[in-house]
Amino acid sequence: MGGEEKDNEVTKGAKDLYSGTGPRGDRWGKNREGEWREPEPHFAKFLETYKDQIGPRVLDIGCGPARHIIPLVKEGLDVTGVDINKNLLADAKTRLKQENLQAKLIHGDHHHLRFPDASFDSAVCVQTAQINDEQGAKDTWGEMARVVKPGDLFSLEPGPQTNITQ
Repeated sequence: MGGEEKDNEVTKGAKDLYSGTGPRGDRWGKNREGEWREPEPHFAKFLETYKDQIGPRVLDIGCGPARHIIPLVKEGLDVTGVDINKNLLADAKTRLKQENLQAKLIHGDHHHLRFPDASFDSAVCVQTAQINDEQGAKDTWGEMARVVKPGDLFSLEPGPQTNITQ
């Protein structure tokens, strides 16, 4: 499994940001309406393009209020969502219940994923990896690559203007 969670400056910054206590926390941690309810357009295109190649076990890193989990589960995939923000996970649980859908939701840090190597067929990481310094980005990308089976698929969208698919 990944390394032990250490509360370094990157992790602390992510916790502050997504919990609503950091300098941009009101936008990310407290305002969970509007744009946070619908999947990113790049993600919708990714899902449509690769839906026959995704899964069956999918990890959503930085899952927030389940905006990407819901369409994945509707495709019949076994989805696990991980997020550092307990409030966003509570929102995800509520939204899944409202839709009569099921997914595993785990409180955790994307720098130190607590899953065995190659435990997922696919992973998505939308607007999560950008909350890093250089080392934090390397840790996040390394963890994503570690938990996805070699040769399988993941979608990474570090920010609203970028989409990387491998």
